Amino acid sequence: MFKRILLIVLMLFAPAWGWTALNAQVWHDTQPPASTDSMPPRPRYKAQGYRIQIYCGINGRKSRAEAKRMGEMAQSLFPELSVYCHYKQPRWVCCVGDFPTREAAQHHLQAMRRSTFFPQCQIVKSQVLLPLSTLTLPEDHDRESY
Repeated sequence: MFKRILLIVLMLFAPAWGWTALNAQVWHDTQPPASTDSMPPRPRYKAQGYRIQIYCGINGRKSRAEAKRMGEMAQSLFPELSVYCHYKQPRWVCCVGDFPTREAAQHHLQAMRRSTFFPQCQIVKSQVLLPLSTLTLPEDHDRESY
């Protein structure tokens, strides 16, 4: 309960304190858990980051099916990465992962290229959903006042 109150207070006053990392909305995963055990939703926040684009096609049904197929393949090969297939006019795009830095995305990009299923994948800048555990407070503020 205390953590929720602290999070709400931080989100309300973060813009006034100049914390741009907290200028985000907290999201909860709605994807089903990978195992049959019931897991609570993971609270995450929106931030600027990077994803790996594994497919980009035209605006047809075949492209939509191909984007979904590539997403399912990526999910089976790399279950730790989230998959996002969406229509970005005028094409279908499939991206994976939520990386805070380009270096983290580069590490997974090399592994994906080695798998030979995604030879033309590339890193793209995007809004990502990061776990609250990666949220860092600015160093110029006194942490004991919280």
